[in-house]
Amino acid sequence: METDEALDLAGLARVWERVRAPSEGGGAPEDPAPARLARFIRNASAAGGLYALLAMKTRGSEAERTFRRLSREEADTERRLQTEFFLLTGDTWAAPAVHPSAPSLAGAVREAYLAETENARRLSEFGPDPLFQELAERERAHAAALRRMLERFL
Repeated sequence: METDEALDLAGLARVWERVRAPSEGGGAPEDPAPARLARFIRNASAAGGLYALLAMKTRGSEAERTFRRLSREEADTERRLQTEFFLLTGDTWAAPAVHPSAPSLAGAVREAYLAETENARRLSEFGPDPLFQELAERERAHAAALRRMLERFL
């Protein structure tokens, strides 16, 4: 399993690209369906950590409540995908810990919006299973909430 890594906002885009890229020995399985599930699990884990950090940076505001909700929903998504992974493979798999830091709130929200939009597309393409369609819709809702937040920030 990979070691914990600290991220800066400039590196956040690179992290999302790496999360979306095919596995390169990071402990994820090689079979396409489990490997794709592992990437979705990493996406949810990274997004949940980012939203928790952004919630701390926006204490006492409406943005904090939104970020806390998004963080909880990403944790739920991660758990549900891990369950699906176990049902598919009989193995457990957890994403490596990621500890983001976000000096620019608007920039972090933009990166998260782009990642949520891409995740929604990829989940909806994963297959017709109601679980993946439901999670894709959740990602679209996250992207919409982030977009509304940006409209207030800018």
